[in-house]
Amino acid sequence: MSKSALIQTELGKRLISNYLARNLQNLDIKSDIIVDIDSELVLNTSCLHTEGDCSCPYKSYSTPIRGTFSKVDGFLQQQLLHHIKQRKGEAEMSQVDWLDDMKNELLVNDAIVSVVTSADIDSIKQKSELYDITGIIELLESRFSRKSICTIAISLCLGGNDFIPKYQGISHEKWLSVIIDTPGALQNLVHLSNEPALEKPTGILSEDLYLEIVKRLYCPQNINSELLSLDEVRQISIKPPGKPIRHPKLWMPPKSALKQVLKLINCQIAYLLTTWKHDAVLPDFQKDGCLRKDASGNVHYDFGKDARIEKIEDQLCIDEKVLKGKMDEASSCTKRKRIAGTPVKNNRRKRRPIMSTPV
Repeated sequence: MSKSALIQTELGKRLISNYLARNLQNLDIKSDIIVDIDSELVLNTSCLHTEGDCSCPYKSYSTPIRGTFSKVDGFLQQQLLHHIKQRKGEAEMSQVDWLDDMKNELLVNDAIVSVVTSADIDSIKQKSELYDITGIIELLESRFSRKSICTIAISLCLGGNDFIPKYQGISHEKWLSVIIDTPGALQNLVHLSNEPALEKPTGILSEDLYLEIVKRLYCPQNINSELLSLDEVRQISIKPPGKPIRHPKLWMPPKSALKQVLKLINCQIAYLLTTWKHDAVLPDFQKDGCLRKDASGNVHYDFGKDARIEKIEDQLCIDEKVLKGKMDEASSCTKRKRIAGTPVKNNRRKRRPIMSTPV
């Protein structure tokens, strides 16, 4: 099979993603080590979905494979981990769940390494990226509360991932920076509930705070976004007063589209809250979010009817002179606040160099 077939066809992607699990016994490893491989080589149907008309996209699960190696003989044996019924598509999420099953088996000086590789053969990097997850968590815990850390984790998802769309020109770092700077966002952006009466923890994003954060992201830096409405900032992102219309990729989405994305974010939160449970029933991103599947099986976003426009002029509902006046007013109210304790550089005038007068 050619490289293009491997990375462009469903059959090719499945073959390359299952290659390591299928050839586990051929690995040349001479070390006392246990290798667990998460792949879709072994697929089964969940007993929780016995009805023939069940259309849940998560009724299938995969069974991981474990290989045991020794320093002397290399490969010793392999077995199926039947107690793990893997439903999650992301290896990062699935391998975190396994830790809950393995924690009682770990001995002193034992270590666990999680290796995540891409299923696309052309995107596997030659240089590995290593992350000390424990160190990252300890660093965050020393600075923020536990609830704030949950908000930070979800905030990083808002910048775009496999589920949530990325807004043009807005990085994950910028999302997090604006959220930290928005009053009350770290404490109130995500509403989490873990009441004993509930079967599982729940979480939902604050709509008002989310819209406020998006408004801050698209508002010009020299303007106080609190003095402008969401519609006013959106029109500025489309056409600043006295300037030409900007590229559509730079426009702030309409409020209705942002609410559609909000549904998707809440599905993402529900998905993240399934951590430690590998056989969890996952949220339906198509039913409860804004993902849709066409007749060909391709998945796309449904941002609502307002996401498509016929005439650009229809989006410019605010008089430019009125908007310009509000921008000037909001701009004059913007003052940088100096953080207490920040050293201030003395305003020294440049001295004229003293030169000796020749005799």
